[in-house]
Formats: sequence, structure tokens, C-alpha cells
Amino acid sequence: MSIIIDERIFVEPHNAYRSKFKRPKTETKSKTLIKGFPVEETCDCCEEEVCEKDLPKPKQSFPVKDNRTLMLSHIAPKYSYMIDLMFCPHVAYLVAININTRYLFVEPTNTELRGIPDFYIEGQKRDTESYLNALQRMFHSSPIPMYCKHLKGDMEGAFSSDYERGNRYHREYGAMHYYQKWGIEFHGVNPKRKLTGNELSIVDRIIRTLRDMNYNLGLGSNISVSTMRQLVHLYNRTIHTSLSKTLGFPVSPLDIMINPELEDELVKRKMQHNYLIRSGLTTKEPFYLEPGTQVKLKRLYRRDEKRRGPVIDKYHTVVSQEGRKVRIRPITGDDLIIARTFISIRK
Repeated sequence: MSIIIDERIFVEPHNAYRSKFKRPKTETKSKTLIKGFPVEETCDCCEEEVCEKDLPKPKQSFPVKDNRTLMLSHIAPKYSYMIDLMFCPHVAYLVAININTRYLFVEPTNTELRGIPDFYIEGQKRDTESYLNALQRMFHSSPIPMYCKHLKGDMEGAFSSDYERGNRYHREYGAMHYYQKWGIEFHGVNPKRKLTGNELSIVDRIIRTLRDMNYNLGLGSNISVSTMRQLVHLYNRTIHTSLSKTLGFPVSPLDIMINPELEDELVKRKMQHNYLIRSGLTTKEPFYLEPGTQVKLKRLYRRDEKRRGPVIDKYHTVVSQEGRKVRIRPITGDDLIIARTFISIRK
């Protein structure tokens, strides 16, 4: 049996051999070039030669990936927690997360009735009495009670009240007196959050995570008390990506919470990470900006907005810098204080 070998595969390139069997090109509409981009001669919507919809949108020229390397890790003293309120259609929750260990506590603020754990008054309770009752239940929770020395939250009325509603002449019932009684230091964050970045990003992310977990279970937007307890139990015992990356081995928030040595090692490595960022050894741009530097901004935070805004084309001038907060002077208007992560040097 003889084998016939086609000699063309050894003489002609492979692409040239395939080009003989390509499909013929079809006729296309004539197009014109506008600023180097092909655009059809007429537009169907406005019947004009040039339409804004056909023009490509300008790309946002901001080094997002490079500026992520300028983000400092959150470090706080031991027993420090971030708190916030999470609202559901039928119940409101007080969410507290340990800044270092990421261990989570969640309790409903609604009043409990008849000793049944899952039966609460419907409605979003957010007064001082309901908040303090939920915080007190966290201090006696199981299997690990919440031992707190530092609290960080927004200026919610229940978090920073001097007295309860209806007891205006008894200031000892307020949240501030409660903190003083139990030796808790409360740090309030400006609720406007203007341009300094989201200082409560840890608790905001965990609230978003809880909603996503409940949605993936197919339970809708409402989270019952029993479901919330299961979600918290699952979160505290799941391998945490950020903590595992910092320590170098798989670890969960519960593992760090029950082992103080792991928390000390975690804080030590985060401090080392922040030192490398401030020194500029691991970043393309220097962390500290000299006065007079021309910079551009990435995103803004308005009063009640937490989403990312567009890139600002105008350039601003650096006045001073204190830590991660940079004071910037725009062309018009008052000075702004913006986090270093949202700033890029003009090139």
C-alpha cells in the first residue's frame, strides 16, 4: 500500500494553503472616518451624517489596578468593632464585626416577645433602647461573647444619643452614658462620608455579603432571625480570603478569634504591609505627595451615595497630606480632603 503525501504542505506556508479555501468577502456599507473611528454615513434615529451614539465612548484613564496597591490595611487595637444597622422588610439588625479578626455578631433590634427567639415585633426598630438591648445580647452571646473596648460607627441617633426618647430628663439612659459605664470608647464617623473614602467599608461589605448569601439561597430580600443566625454561623467558620492571604495559610474568623497569638501575628503582618506601602517600595507612585503636585481624582462620595463616580478630568493641586488623607485645592471651590487611593498623579 502506497502513501501519497501532498508536497504543498512542505513548500507553502500553512496560512497560504488555507487562504485558497476562504469564503468570499461580502459587500459592506460605505463608512466614513470621524476622529479615526468608522461611522456610517447616515443614522437611522436622527437621519444625520454624524450621530453621537455611533461615536465610541472615551475610556476612563485612571490607574485603578495600580492605585489598589496604595490601599492600607485596617488595623485597630484589640477588641475593636465596627457597627451599623441592617434593614430588612420586617426586621432590623445590629451588625458588629471585629476589625482585626473579622468575627461577626448580628442581633435583631426588635423587641422579643413571649420568650420565643424567632418571634419579634414587626417593624424596623432603631431607637436607643432597642440598640442597647441588641448590644447587650451580643455581650452575652454564645459560644463566644463579644468583649468590646472600642466601637466605630456612623453618627446614627441611637449610637450617639445622650438620652432616650421619652426620657429627656434622664441622660443616664443614653448610649454615651452606657459606653462610659462599661468602659467603651465610641468613635463616630461623619455620615456624609464626602470625599475621604468609606471609613466603614468593612461593615458595609459584610452587610452586602449577608444579603448575597440570602439571595443565593433563594429566600428573597427578607432575612428571618433563624436564617440570619445560620448565615452568621456559616460566615464565622468559612475560610476568609483576605485573612488567609495575609497569614499565608487557610484560616477562618473563628480560628483567629479563639487564638490571640494569630491575631497578634495578623496585626504584625498588616503593619509590615502598610510600612512597605508608605515607603513606596511596592507601589508605582509614591504614597506621600508633595505640596503643589497636580493630581486627578477617581471617585466621589456624596451625602447618601456609596457608589463609585466617574473620573474627574480636571486637575487639582495638593495642599498637604496627613496619613492617608490628602487635602486638595480644586480650581474653584473650597479645599477637599480625599483618601490617597482615589488620587493619581498627573503625567
